[in-house]
Amino acid sequence: LYNEECTRDAVLRAARQMASKCGEEDVFVFYFAGHGTAAEDAGADSNSFVLVDKNGQVSASTLLSGDELLSEVFQVLPQHTRVLLLTDTAFHDVLLDLNLGSAVDRQVLSITGTQDQGCPEEDRGTIFTHTLLLAIDKLSKVGRDNYSVGMMFNAALHENDLVFSSKQDLTIQSAPGFSPDAMAWPLVPPLGYQAPLSRCAGPGGIRSDSARGVLSAALLPHVRQEALNLPVSIEEYVGLVMGQSLFKYKPCRACNAGLTAANACALQ
Repeated sequence: LYNEECTRDAVLRAARQMASKCGEEDVFVFYFAGHGTAAEDAGADSNSFVLVDKNGQVSASTLLSGDELLSEVFQVLPQHTRVLLLTDTAFHDVLLDLNLGSAVDRQVLSITGTQDQGCPEEDRGTIFTHTLLLAIDKLSKVGRDNYSVGMMFNAALHENDLVFSSKQDLTIQSAPGFSPDAMAWPLVPPLGYQAPLSRCAGPGGIRSDSARGVLSAALLPHVRQEALNLPVSIEEYVGLVMGQSLFKYKPCRACNAGLTAANACALQ
């Protein structure tokens, strides 16, 4: 679903239909790129996705709370189907709370792009998506075609810092009792894959002709062009994304930088 297609009813219907087709061995993947709003602004119990009506307009009636989306999906999804939720909103908070009762005893992970509340969303939106694609690109370059969501998240943290100077925060959540190292990353392309930003970069930086449709003018100043397509040491890189212990993932940028105590992060 794109743009004006993303009405509240259409999103819920598509999510239910896809969930109903999943079996116990499948992975249900939900990807959203758009805007979010706070619970108090939406008059809801949780933060909400900003959707549209059939005319492309936004109102209180077009908002979809994260709680409602999860509830609708879990009503029809088999208990042991793995769930991966990817949300690129540039909103200042997560939209999906996996501490809810509906996620208990399920294999659910959520990765979200968030940013400081004072930053305009249009300024840094899609950094999250580009970061994920660059991480997949780099893992492909070092010959990895089978890795966990935990390793993927560490790789994305690295690309976010290297290419975007961590202008957008990445957060990860897991359902109670579940862990990012327990789920294989399901979206692995053939070896040799190149991310859109990698394809746009040449010796002199990003080529304007190839960047059209890939990179917005607002996002371009946040890209460290010299960091694209750098040579990779396989052993050093794999050690970096695996961490000192098995998939030592970090739930947010502050934790990744060692700025918070283990019990201070709300996502720990």
